[in-house]
Amino acid sequence: REAQIARERAEGILETISDGFIALDRSFHFTYVNAAAERMLERSAKELIGRAYFDVYPDMLGSETEQHFRRAMEQRIGAAYENYYAPTGRWYDIRVSPANGESISVYFQDITDSRQAEAALRDLNERLEQQVAERTDELQQKEMRLRSIFGTSYSHQCFVSLDGTLLDCNATALDAIGAKSEQVAGRKYWDTPWFTGTPGMAELIRNKFAEAARGETVRQELYLQLPAQGWRWLGPVTPLGGVCFLAGWIALTVATARR
Repeated sequence: REAQIARERAEGILETISDGFIALDRSFHFTYVNAAAERMLERSAKELIGRAYFDVYPDMLGSETEQHFRRAMEQRIGAAYENYYAPTGRWYDIRVSPANGESISVYFQDITDSRQAEAALRDLNERLEQQVAERTDELQQKEMRLRSIFGTSYSHQCFVSLDGTLLDCNATALDAIGAKSEQVAGRKYWDTPWFTGTPGMAELIRNKFAEAARGETVRQELYLQLPAQGWRWLGPVTPLGGVCFLAGWIALTVATARR
């Protein structure tokens, strides 16, 4: 009587779990099929109990599942693995273990949705990586073209960060002050020799950059005392946008011609 009660209690639990559960005897005949297994296998317990597993699923002969079932039955060694069942196109997470007497217990879950989600995520990551690689290559090519123009231009050009720090400048601009890039890079733009030799110019440039930082396009001609070229009319200063400004001046004429 106690054994009967225990069996009924166990079966009651098996009928409420979301995992599919089947029990197979030593000849691999179905001896128990719970409700979840009926739904996933699309067969009723009445159809399966008493029939041999490999008669119902002959395509599983020679498969990984057969190996694990026989190992659990004959060597009493359990296993956990994932299996793709081609006829239904479904993935299953399967756990097989020896049971009391000469039988085995098999629990399984349909994990098709999670496997498909993982595959979709991998595909998305691969596409994103490809897009990033393509975008990086595109930006590098654009930077190379910009650098080529920047380095060979006859205009005075400098890259300046939003806080006014000079990042880089081309040879034409450096020739105007007779300096090397490392002598001016890292300094506030308005505190460089292009402006410090002209009274009031540092403050003017600081104000013009504040306007450019607000997104305004500045058109300001400058009359500067340049260390290596004397007095020059230059202009304009314009924003490049993003993280830096391109301050570009075109030498218009010497002071005497301007006058």
